[in-house]
Amino acid sequence: MDIFVLLILAFVVVIILVLFKFASSTINTEMLAQADAMQEHMSNNTNVTQILGDTITEMDAAFDHFRWIAIFFIFGYVLSIFVSAFLVRTHPAFFIAYVMMQIIALVVAVYLSNTYETLSANGTLQSTFLSFGGAHFIMLNLPIWSVVVGFLAGILMYMSLDWGVYYR
Repeated sequence: MDIFVLLILAFVVVIILVLFKFASSTINTEMLAQADAMQEHMSNNTNVTQILGDTITEMDAAFDHFRWIAIFFIFGYVLSIFVSAFLVRTHPAFFIAYVMMQIIALVVAVYLSNTYETLSANGTLQSTFLSFGGAHFIMLNLPIWSVVVGFLAGILMYMSLDWGVYYR
């Protein structure tokens, strides 16, 4: 079940972060382009370019960190899937259900990856999507990541079986 949360959260978080980064860059560019026009409406001792540089440009620079935040978010959740898979106690009879859930997760990952590819091919947003290098790579290859994470989580889940009092 964690794999579905990973797939959906990764998709939503990367899309939202890309949109925020695109909006920030667009606002920064447009505000700096209009700095001279804004300066005409301000008092003489107000430096609009300095104000924009201290506010909007700094915000845009801060949003550059979204590239790393997206990658760390995805890998952090993958790590949490591995830890929870290792700590959970599961009866071996549920292995078939686990495999079926992984197959369904693979189908969902294919749809999400294709949707992401369609969105990233948009001419307006394409450069912003491409600037999210690691997250962009993961999202384009989401079905492969889904299978690998699901397989490794399954190994961890059934490797940590405690054949003590729980299964007698």
